[in-house]
Amino acid sequence: MRVTPFPTDFYTFHQPSNKEDLIRACRNAKRVKDQHFSWGDLSISQKERIDPTEIYNQLIPCIEEFCNDVGIKSIGVEVNDAWRNVYKRGYHQEPHDHTDCDLACVIFLDEYKKDQSSLYFTNLRHECEPSAVWPKIINVHHWHMTPPRGGVIFFPSHMLHGVTPHNSKKERTTVSLNMVLKV
Repeated sequence: MRVTPFPTDFYTFHQPSNKEDLIRACRNAKRVKDQHFSWGDLSISQKERIDPTEIYNQLIPCIEEFCNDVGIKSIGVEVNDAWRNVYKRGYHQEPHDHTDCDLACVIFLDEYKKDQSSLYFTNLRHECEPSAVWPKIINVHHWHMTPPRGGVIFFPSHMLHGVTPHNSKKERTTVSLNMVLKV
């Protein structure tokens, strides 16, 4: 039996039954006036802040599923930031975390194709801690993922994550949300 004494690094994946409505809400979300980003100076990306209202409404089933997955009976969730990301050839996002929230969410608007960018989690903060043998047995460095169109990922905001360089001519679009949990 495997026991995880400090289960603070995890993600949950959801394939919503209302994925077409969620994708439509993400694509149609209106750009907000404040377009200042205090992060992302080391990345090359096209991003714009958007109004999360309709996206949040479409995400409610996934939020309920997330609560079920992590064993929370009732929770309030407030979105404090939302933005759309477009990745063109050569675009990427450096490893980072989100310090102004509790939970991060990424919604994938396109089907993954070979050579496109991918979301990854990295263990940069702690990768020097395992002895030399552990990387030979289990993954201790990076975790890459290529969720399908409409897929939703939630993860604790302290987890370091980034986006690999985009090497395709076809653009890839995601929507990210920062959420505060009201427990």
